[in-house]
Amino acid sequence: MNSAETSRAPLDPAALFKAAFLTVVAIFVLVPLLATLLGGFKSLGELRVNPFGLPAHWEWQNYADILLSGRYWQLLRNSLIISTLTVTLTLIVASMAAFTFAHIKFYGSSMLLSYLTLGLLFPAATAVLPLFIKVRDLGLLDTYFGVALPQVAFSLAMSVLLLRRFFKDIPYELLEAALVGEADFAAFSSAPMMSGADAVDWAQR
Repeated sequence: MNSAETSRAPLDPAALFKAAFLTVVAIFVLVPLLATLLGGFKSLGELRVNPFGLPAHWEWQNYADILLSGRYWQLLRNSLIISTLTVTLTLIVASMAAFTFAHIKFYGSSMLLSYLTLGLLFPAATAVLPLFIKVRDLGLLDTYFGVALPQVAFSLAMSVLLLRRFFKDIPYELLEAALVGEADFAAFSSAPMMSGADAVDWAQR
């Protein structure tokens, strides 16, 4: 072997810094998760004095009581239904609004989009009381829609902005081609498939 083959490549300081930074971030993310997982095997007294260490006595009954209780599965079912409603309604409403803002020009579209983005400035906590009153007046207390609809409303602004950028990247010529001999909804529904095909073409270049 010559000296060039036996010599090692010099260490890149940028790569070392990146690896060290990612390691620190991983520790900050994984330690709380691991502490929470181990905390489930501890008694309340041990959890107060030893929150991060291994349990002195493994309380397997803690998890068994949760998994075998009907209340846990009821809450899990409610969360699944509410999350499904929220995601479905948000995608339907936000995608149609984003497609309109991206490819349809009308008077006041930029002003309306700016008004919509103002919703990002107001956290949901500031509207808890009026939101509760409105949900109560609509008779939606203790219902799935009473939880899902406010979440849809507060997620619309960000969803419209993200999906608008997504639809904006689709060439208008492809949308015109989809409109030939088809309805407007066909062009709208085929837009995600167009973008996926464009991404495949770009990746194969």
